[in-house]
Amino acid sequence: MKSVFHSIFLLLISCSLFAQNKLSIQGKVTDISGAVIPDASLKLQPEKGQELMIHSNAAGMFSFENLSDGVYKLTVSHIAYQTVASQTLTLKASITGMKIAMTPATSQLKGVEVTSARKLLTMQGDKLVYDPGVLPGADNDNSIEILKKIPGFWVEQNEDIRLNGSGDVTILINGVKQNLVGNQVAGLLKSIPANAISKIEVVTGGAARYDAAGGSVINFVLKQRTLDGYNINFANNVLIDRYVSNNHNLYAMLLTGKLQSSTSVSFASNHSYYNEDGRISYDQQHANTADIGYQRNSHTRSSGPALYENLSYAISNKSKIMLDISSTWKNSQSDFTDTSHFGAPLNYRQQYKRNDEIKNNLTSANLIYQFRPDTAGSLLAVNYGYINGYIRQRQDIENSRSPATGYGSILQAGYLPLQGYQHIIKADLEKNFRHWVLETGVKYSAGRIDNNARYDTIKPTGPVFDKQLSNTTSYDEKISAAYATLRYTRGRIGFIAGGRLEHTATATVNGMSGTIRQDYTNFLPNAAITYQQPGYSGMLKLSAGLSRPDYQLLNDYRYYISEYKYQEGNPFLKPSTRYTISLENNIAGFLTANIGYIRLNDQVQLAGTQLNNSPYTAIRPENAVNVNDYYISLSAAYSLLQHKLEGNLNFYGEMFRYYSNGKFPLQGVNQDLSKYFTISWSNNYFITRKLVLETSVFYRSTAYFYQITQGDRWQADAGLTYYLSKKWNFGAKYLDIFNTYEYRYTNFYDNYLNTYLRDLNVNRFRLTVNYRISGGLKKVSKPAADNNAENMSRFQNQ
Repeated sequence: MKSVFHSIFLLLISCSLFAQNKLSIQGKVTDISGAVIPDASLKLQPEKGQELMIHSNAAGMFSFENLSDGVYKLTVSHIAYQTVASQTLTLKASITGMKIAMTPATSQLKGVEVTSARKLLTMQGDKLVYDPGVLPGADNDNSIEILKKIPGFWVEQNEDIRLNGSGDVTILINGVKQNLVGNQVAGLLKSIPANAISKIEVVTGGAARYDAAGGSVINFVLKQRTLDGYNINFANNVLIDRYVSNNHNLYAMLLTGKLQSSTSVSFASNHSYYNEDGRISYDQQHANTADIGYQRNSHTRSSGPALYENLSYAISNKSKIMLDISSTWKNSQSDFTDTSHFGAPLNYRQQYKRNDEIKNNLTSANLIYQFRPDTAGSLLAVNYGYINGYIRQRQDIENSRSPATGYGSILQAGYLPLQGYQHIIKADLEKNFRHWVLETGVKYSAGRIDNNARYDTIKPTGPVFDKQLSNTTSYDEKISAAYATLRYTRGRIGFIAGGRLEHTATATVNGMSGTIRQDYTNFLPNAAITYQQPGYSGMLKLSAGLSRPDYQLLNDYRYYISEYKYQEGNPFLKPSTRYTISLENNIAGFLTANIGYIRLNDQVQLAGTQLNNSPYTAIRPENAVNVNDYYISLSAAYSLLQHKLEGNLNFYGEMFRYYSNGKFPLQGVNQDLSKYFTISWSNNYFITRKLVLETSVFYRSTAYFYQITQGDRWQADAGLTYYLSKKWNFGAKYLDIFNTYEYRYTNFYDNYLNTYLRDLNVNRFRLTVNYRISGGLKKVSKPAADNNAENMSRFQNQ
């Protein structure tokens, strides 16, 4: 491992010593007002030889290097601007300071932008780049809501973000990973309005330069100001169903001289709830068991602020220092009641009540230095990151039985404090040459999580310590990684090849199992072939990754879901490996067709088992199955009625088969080929120049997952947006006009069947008020270095 790091280190030094030669063309792409345009496509065609294709960076800068003298034709295009037709350049000496001004491709209505001329999608290397301004709802939705309207994405009720059926998704903002977990990521994205996003970059299946455990990567690139001044957006949402929830957000961009800031501050107060009626049936009657009918009620109230800050200072035109901070706080209280009615031969009523009070915070800070050694787009980035977080939970449980013969009532109290931290050191180098690009880097992270779970049984004489449920666990994790990728572009064809080497060492120490250590090393290859021509781009890609079991799954602390069901961790879990082959196609920026195959080995599943012929169920994470997974995604954007009706139609289909690894035999539908599909449709209808109707429909067919069958799901939303002026707009939206989210049954083990219907908080009404102000636009600032650093660490604490 040391030799690998020495090699990478020498490579980093040697690459920075390469000298440029021959002639060059350097310049900047702007719009007619002087604002820079990132990601413009520049095509340079010599009289003889292959054409060259590059893109402008985040500062609008571009550079063609190592050119010979002669005659060239230059063409510039961008999804949001009119193409600059070919212009002839006679190159006898290097050209510097070239300026190219582009005219917007959009037409303006009073207060509303019609986006018919803009493309939803472009393909850049191994990235799919989406323009969120084309999607319906861009002015009133937040970042997570606009993500739902991109092909292949959906967000589950628990705010789990999924792409192509997988929940292995890493979220970046301006190229920096947001080291949050679970619904904390969704909470942060809700605080950023969709109209603050310049583009959304998607890397399907990941790549060698990203952390192997991240899966697919989504990068939200925020709009950047190029004139000194400020731009502030106030967004306020009120959501009404059984209760009243609200979200208030202030998003501000500021540029003054060499200093630039993007800030999002929000506060949310939300209610979530469900009612569930179900029945548990046993195919065979066991001792002390019977068929059970039950009713469950759950209500959670949560509130807290979220903060995102990106602060950068341009030391010079070649270097920049940046501070990126994200933090979420949440206080929540939930009440859960399970009333069960046992049939013959037991004939009694069981009531289980649980109350949880949780306070948590997770804060991530990254200090990044970026340096551009040349004008060809090369970049050296060094990053130090620190993450710190805690969860403080109190749990009160009451069990009672009627008639109470021999049982009575049991009261318990749980105290579940958790504290963790992580340090990350990372260096990346991107070196650009005439036709190829070298990306290489190293990373080291070290983290620790401590958890003290204490349970007391409450008796008339006072609390009594419960040794069986209480446990103390400490988890240490160290990861060392190195990667290298070569990208070669010649004319319309490009090649990408590389790999990532990661070594992970973990130690889990707890009072029940002692010390458990795991060491594993993984080499993960990455390769792609790309083809681009006017009106079409395609990519055939192979990527590999792994899913390390997180702390929640490794900690063998027991958590009771109800009186007869509990979940516990498994400190012996192994990582799951993932290999993805995908073919992604884009036609004219409006039609996409993607297909893929995913192979998962040792996939972790929550496996349920029955205990000792009793009604008790234990749920434990296991490396239960291998999976062959196939998917297809189709999407079409359209514009009708002279651009008054605009929207997109998406289709996603998936079929997969589980293969037992021998320890966990498959049962029922899990033995067969599983398949399902989703269809989503969303559009804007411009009733007038100031009034827009937004509608969307989502459908997912019945899906058979591991030990779970999930029924059909329908969802529909409709709303109106009124643009009073350039500063004010108002929205009213009826969410979940109809929404079914039904689990038809859960088959945890042989002879056990649980059927139920869950009633969620639907038929919600949302009121939105947005207010924008800007000012101080005095002068054009010199562009700073490109902002595409990233921190691909992880902090998994729940």
